[in-house]
Amino acid sequence: MIETPELFEGLGVSERRKILSGACARDFACREMIFWAGEPIKEIFLLTKGRAKITQLSMDGREIILGLTVPGEVIGLQGLASENVYSSTAQALQPCRTLVWSRAKFEAVMGRFPLVYGNAQKILARQMAALSRRICDIVMGKVSWRLASGLLHLFRKIGRKVDGQFALDVTQEIVAGMTGMTVSTANRQLSKWEGQGLVKCLRNCIVIRDFSALTQICQDGQSVSAEVVFARDCPSFDRQNQLMPAAAESLNRT
Repeated sequence: MIETPELFEGLGVSERRKILSGACARDFACREMIFWAGEPIKEIFLLTKGRAKITQLSMDGREIILGLTVPGEVIGLQGLASENVYSSTAQALQPCRTLVWSRAKFEAVMGRFPLVYGNAQKILARQMAALSRRICDIVMGKVSWRLASGLLHLFRKIGRKVDGQFALDVTQEIVAGMTGMTVSTANRQLSKWEGQGLVKCLRNCIVIRDFSALTQICQDGQSVSAEVVFARDCPSFDRQNQLMPAAAESLNRT
């Protein structure tokens, strides 16, 4: 079942159509930049296909991945809350399709539809809470449960089931960036787990072979991540090729 974007929750079909009529479709090639941190906020993006990463640079120039964006999620809200510039960088990890509003149009939408404004505030609040938990994990946590928590978080976001196992279509570089560690540190821990049968590392994919063991590592490390209570038999969250009904209708009209 194709989901309604969280930004539009509570709105009727006619209201969503009005909002989407003010957007235009734009595609991004794999690795193409959507915007850079520090650029003036000119547009807000709703991802309808593909996957993007949201990043910032550390003091020593390393890329820190703040999150991955999947279809149905909005890109560019963070800076809109308090600044006139984007607070992070967004880059396509796959060929992406987006719906784009100018900043003026998006602010007009929030003014006209209080539910959209309220949903945007909820999204921002949840993102800030998740980022705070990740900072605690990075500062206080050991490598093993930081990595375990990161893998479970990624599975909740983009995971899929394959023959009773759990696959993540990500590189080890992405995992390292999301857990605040160097690639070599992440690779060493993943190699150790691979030898123990917990995971299997493939090209651009990590297979979780023992979900319970990774969950136990999080619990033993007293991780503050909510992913430790994630159900083992949850459905797949792979939504890369999904388009929201109203968004698809809007794209067909362009």
